[in-house]
Amino acid sequence: MRLLTHNLLMCNRKQCKGGFPFKIVLNYSATGPAGAGGDGGDEMMVDTEPQPSSSSSSSSSAAAREPSGVPREAFEVQPAEFSPEFVVNMLPKLEWAALVQTCHDVMPQLQGEKAGEVSLMLPPSFSDSDRQDENFLRALHHVLVEFHIMEAKLVCPECGREYPISKGIPNMLLQDDEVS
Repeated sequence: MRLLTHNLLMCNRKQCKGGFPFKIVLNYSATGPAGAGGDGGDEMMVDTEPQPSSSSSSSSSAAAREPSGVPREAFEVQPAEFSPEFVVNMLPKLEWAALVQTCHDVMPQLQGEKAGEVSLMLPPSFSDSDRQDENFLRALHHVLVEFHIMEAKLVCPECGREYPISKGIPNMLLQDDEVS
């Protein structure tokens, strides 16, 4: 899930008013989907504490695991073609304060060798002159388009409802009792 998508999502529980922006909690210790005895991966465990090495685990306890044992990262950086026009056109649609706060909240959670590839630093505000500043537009492009949340949970700031993100896809489906 891109941070662009995150900036547009809000809690869809009928009982929840104003569930925006979601808090992102990166998931470095999720169990992969549908393994032996698994339940399809609907439940996610989040643990931000470093885990000691277990006897059955390989050296990467900080990554989510597929049933095959291949680690799945909590985030990815996927380079994308830079389009200044796209970024400029997105500016009026963004909740800027929410985007800056999200970047501020996510940066300390980044772990692993790919953490150095990520810069989620944005200024607290922007001006019309920033629309012409290529460095600003490239930084915003990186945050909105290239940074992908792969394994995490979204937490509603109002009701505390958690929505899992697995393989980069947020599951916003509600239980029957949450719809009415």
